[in-house]
Amino acid sequence: MTTRRHEHEADLRETWTAHLGQAPEWETGAFPGRPPRGWALDAGVPEILAPFAGPVPRRPTDLLHFGGLSGPAAADLLEALPESERECRHNFAPTTRACLIAAAEFPDEVGLHGFATGPARGVEAISIPTVVVRGPDGLRIFSPSWDDEETPHPDWCQCARLDVLVRDRYGLDHLHGPDEITPWRAPVDDLLDLGEEPTFWRLWWD
Repeated sequence: MTTRRHEHEADLRETWTAHLGQAPEWETGAFPGRPPRGWALDAGVPEILAPFAGPVPRRPTDLLHFGGLSGPAAADLLEALPESERECRHNFAPTTRACLIAAAEFPDEVGLHGFATGPARGVEAISIPTVVVRGPDGLRIFSPSWDDEETPHPDWCQCARLDVLVRDRYGLDHLHGPDEITPWRAPVDDLLDLGEEPTFWRLWWD
C-alpha cells in the first residue's frame, strides 16, 4: 500500500521532472559556479523535502515551501547538496551549511523554514530565510525588527544576547542580525517537537 508521504514524494519528483522538460532552452545550461540544471532531482532532494513541504507547485515558476526541517533529514540534505549549494545564503542569513548542521545536531532546538526553486527557474536552489531556535527563558525582545532606524530597539531589548547564543551554541554564521525576531509557537502538527513548551524564537531574514 502506498502511503500519503510516498505519494507526495513521487508527486514532487514527477512534477519537477516535468518542469525540467519545460525549462526554456536558454535556461537549461549551468550557471557559472553552480551545478547543472536538474541537480536537485539527481541528488534526491524531492524525497528529502517532501515530508516537510507544502503543496507541490504546479506552475514551473512556483516555489516549493517547506517548514520544520530538522534532525536526520537536515543531515541528509546537507550530504545531498553540491558544495556550491552548501555555501549559499539567503541575503544576510546563515549559510545553508550552517543551518543544516545546526538543525541536524539540535533536532529538538532548531527547525528550518524556507523554499526551493525547481529546475524550471533561472537558478535552482534551496533557500533558508527562517530559523526557529530555542532560546533562554525570560528573554525580552523588541519584536518588530532587528535594525529599524525609524523604530530603534529600547535599552531593555536582549536581541544581542540571543544573537550570541545562536552563534555560539548553534554555529549560525549570518552576516547581519535577522530582520525580524518574533516569539514562536509551533502548530500542533509542526515537526519541531516543543516538549513542555520551552521558549522558541523565529529568526527571519528578508
